[in-house]
Formats: sequence, structure tokens, C-alpha cells
Amino acid sequence: MDKVYSTPLEMAAEHKPTKVMPNTEITIQFAKKPIKESLSIEQWTSVKDSKKIELKNNKLTVPAESGVYVYHISANWKQGDGNYDFSIEVE
Repeated sequence: MDKVYSTPLEMAAEHKPTKVMPNTEITIQFAKKPIKESLSIEQWTSVKDSKKIELKNNKLTVPAESGVYVYHISANWKQGDGNYDFSIEVE
């Protein structure tokens, strides 16, 4: 059974943020490639503050500013769709 979350922040709160250095590159990769142009990523810092993130060569660069950031990934495959969240703490 899938869980329903009100925001990506709520979903990511179930796990501790991974600590990273400023400007670290994170690679986003799936075993099976999503349908072309269906992959989207948002960065959340609060319920009212989110923005779309562009990938370059399947990588995103975390902010230089310290803080906790939640990333929400959604994508579609022939078999269905998926939503994933993870959080980082920039130190």
C-alpha cells in the first residue's frame, strides 16, 4: 500500500538528511530510464518555498548556503509513475 503525504517535506521527514559539502554534485539515476522529458525535480526549503531544478548530465548541484534542502523527484515509465524524496543538510 502506498502512503499519501501532504508535501515532499513530510515524506522526507521520515529520514535524517544526508550531510554534504556546499556545491556538491548529486547524480540522479534509475535502473530503467524514465520516459523522455517526464523526469522533474523540485527543491523545497519550506512548505511555501520550492523551485524547479534543472539536471545537467543527470546531476544536480546542491546550494552553497548551509541549511536543509528536500528534493522531490517525479518520473513516468511505461509501467507507471514514481515519486521520490530525499533530504540533504549543507554544512
